[in-house]
Amino acid sequence: MSKDSVRRDFNARTFALGLLSLALLAVWSHWHNVISVNRTALNDNSPPIGGVGVFLGVFLIILLFELLNKKVKLPRGELIVIYAMLMVAAPWMGHGIWYRCIGLIYTVPRDNNQARLFHHYSDKLWPHGPQLVDNGGFERDPPLEGYYLAIAPTKDEEGVAAELPDPEHVTVEDLEDNAQGLKRCVQLCTTDFEMVLLKYRVPRQKDGKDVLVPGENYHLSYFVKIDESKGGTMLNCYVLTDKDDKFNVNSLNRDTKVSFSAPSGFDPVCHAQVVIPDRLDEYMDIVFEFRGAGSARISDLRLYNNEAIQSLYQGRNEVRASDYEKLPLNQRARVDIRPDKTFSFAGILSRMRGMIPMREWLQPAACWGTMIMALFAALLALMVIMRRQWAENERFSFPMLIFPRALLEQEEDENGRVVFALFKKRAMWVGFGISVFLISLQGLHHYFRVPMISSQVDIAKFFENNRPLYSFFRGFYWHPFNVSLIVLPIAFFIELELLASILLCFFVCSLPFYLREEMFTSWKSIKDFPFVREQHTGAYVALAVITLYAARRHLKLVFLKAFGRETGEEDFDDRDEAWTYRRALIVFGGAMLFLCCWMQYVEVGFLKGLLYFTFIVACGLSTARIRTECGTPWTYLTPYTPLIIFSAAGGAYLFGMDMFVIMIVSGGFLCSASYLMCAPTQVEMLQLSKLFKVSPRCVARGAMVGALGGLLFGGYFLLSIAYSKGAMNVPYIGDWAANQRFQVRLVNREVAFQDQRYQKAHDDGEPYGNFVQRPQAWALGISFVVTVLLFVAKSLWVSFPLHPVGYILANTYFINMVWGSLFTAMIIKFVALKAGGVMIVRKTMTPFFVGVFLGAVSMYLFWDGIGLILNAFGYMDTFCVPHRL
Repeated sequence: MSKDSVRRDFNARTFALGLLSLALLAVWSHWHNVISVNRTALNDNSPPIGGVGVFLGVFLIILLFELLNKKVKLPRGELIVIYAMLMVAAPWMGHGIWYRCIGLIYTVPRDNNQARLFHHYSDKLWPHGPQLVDNGGFERDPPLEGYYLAIAPTKDEEGVAAELPDPEHVTVEDLEDNAQGLKRCVQLCTTDFEMVLLKYRVPRQKDGKDVLVPGENYHLSYFVKIDESKGGTMLNCYVLTDKDDKFNVNSLNRDTKVSFSAPSGFDPVCHAQVVIPDRLDEYMDIVFEFRGAGSARISDLRLYNNEAIQSLYQGRNEVRASDYEKLPLNQRARVDIRPDKTFSFAGILSRMRGMIPMREWLQPAACWGTMIMALFAALLALMVIMRRQWAENERFSFPMLIFPRALLEQEEDENGRVVFALFKKRAMWVGFGISVFLISLQGLHHYFRVPMISSQVDIAKFFENNRPLYSFFRGFYWHPFNVSLIVLPIAFFIELELLASILLCFFVCSLPFYLREEMFTSWKSIKDFPFVREQHTGAYVALAVITLYAARRHLKLVFLKAFGRETGEEDFDDRDEAWTYRRALIVFGGAMLFLCCWMQYVEVGFLKGLLYFTFIVACGLSTARIRTECGTPWTYLTPYTPLIIFSAAGGAYLFGMDMFVIMIVSGGFLCSASYLMCAPTQVEMLQLSKLFKVSPRCVARGAMVGALGGLLFGGYFLLSIAYSKGAMNVPYIGDWAANQRFQVRLVNREVAFQDQRYQKAHDDGEPYGNFVQRPQAWALGISFVVTVLLFVAKSLWVSFPLHPVGYILANTYFINMVWGSLFTAMIIKFVALKAGGVMIVRKTMTPFFVGVFLGAVSMYLFWDGIGLILNAFGYMDTFCVPHRL
């Protein structure tokens, strides 16, 4: 591909149109999914409705412009680049990143119940103010600088200031080889009646700026170890202003214990909502009040401004700069200063900031953003390498490309004009009309109670009195039978054999739910049986291994080509790929190295990073393989969480709490929803560029711009909504996007399990060691072997009815959501093939279902447009198109 064609396909015009499209996509996605009262999914299907809808808008505007000015033609390569941008960005603006990551990033430092996890979660990864305790770990000499001591003969008397150090009451200890990573601590000692008060003084201002603001939330944490306590022993922690206003943090009155999560006996203490009292003049003291017998050791004292987290839930206020100084000190909480001149440069910048606390977000945004983009680059490099294998060697059908190919395909009419062939086919308009009619009935039913057609049937209800059959039809996550006009058309493009295999595997994998009620009732006593998530994860890993095995010859040629060796095949040329194979391998290796270093930077570890991101990349490889072969029309087909496989293989004992915390925070959006949809989208867009003879380099650049756009635009608009309105006032953000405690509970459960094991081993006098959760490990291993055996059977016997992809999808949320549409598509395709053969499918049914999909997308645009107009007039109960009839 020449440099001229590269410049022609990706240029300033494409870039500008792409950025505008991405911004519109972000606005539409968040209005539809977040702000709208009757919100529905917009970007959870494939190809995502939001991305396709914005592309259709751009496409129609360009067509109109070309009709008005026939001398101007936008090259079709530029349209494909814009399409690639939108397909990559759309899932990331929803559950791929932003509808999950905010809550995951925030949960540990916001929840007081996450104290055992907090110190395993790097403070580089969540937004906060500076550390206000200069010597919280007592590591700097003199170790007690900034601390003050007072001693009271009894708890009822005033404390008298004393000099530090005080060997009798306060000493500093070195903690050598501390299992919790602590270097030093301060030890407080008292008699039965004495009370010792150790204070750290925090000034209100630092470098001329207020660091303590009355009414704002602060995060205070420390480690404490209490020994030899008696009935009157008590350690109180509180903050006290110079005006004697007090805020209690916590109290402890018993010895701390050694456990798995506290191996040296130092208990972590956190309070995420320490509110600075209203009356504050010059300083505030953090006070540790210890009385009664025994000793208390304190270490790693931290105090951060936590408003970047708390104000996301409560919202922020805005005041003009000239009015800010007039505000009393106790009324400046959660206040953003706006320049007096709105249309000045500073005023425009302030408006563009969207009330987001940029200073606090700078470091975590850089950390998370670089990790996300590095992983995207690693997957893109892998897809560049695998495209030829899947397209030319294994000859996968890439069903997801049938829609864009049909939409953008051109032909010459009888007058010699180049036209888009799809719009001249009657079958397309019939499908379009049917889709518009059915969805219009739903919209009219919402506003005027017009009768509508519904496809939803809960089959399980017919068997409520038959427990075995009821359990069979409910499965692990039952969704009623329904037909979706955004799923059915794409499902029709899947090969009939694959459709049948997916559905057959789905019902076969539901049999254990029947058998445990009817024949093997003892199975009900086995927790989590039949281990659906473990089956799915093991099968997913197996598919990655199968994919690499099937591509072994191709990968050998790739490495030979990359290192300048002879491949022995004349047609094995990488110059027309997005990157040469050498560059792809360099990018892949560099990205993986960066990801491992990133894990080291956030204090988890290089080798743990290699292990974790190898798993994520393997999941991305399997996801791409599934969709290029099968064309899954919905997301939620990836493993639920990385914790499944790591918990079964040794858990937090083997891999560490730090790795488990980072796995749930990052894996909660990288793995469980639609982030990894970027991998199949990458290889599909590269293949689309080949089909339309567009430079794959341009498409790769467009995909990277789309990824950045999805990350930046999606985050900017969502955070702006949250900080300006307050997540508590926006139900979807407050109830879901910023509330992911249910995922973090998986780590809490693992830590509690390890603590229980540690205590039992201690009580029994047995060594505490590694533990493999056998039922879960067996489920992972068996599903791995079953997937491999299905692959072997399918390779040896082409007509074998069970496909490995069918088994993988049978244990997912994906199949439970769309099985009705898959079943309907299978019946329609079977009848069409029997009635008219392959030609009727290609010539009539394919454009018909493309029309159905286009009609559904058009209805999303139309009814959301109506909804926006009604919102402008104050009517909020608007209709959003549901994903099912």
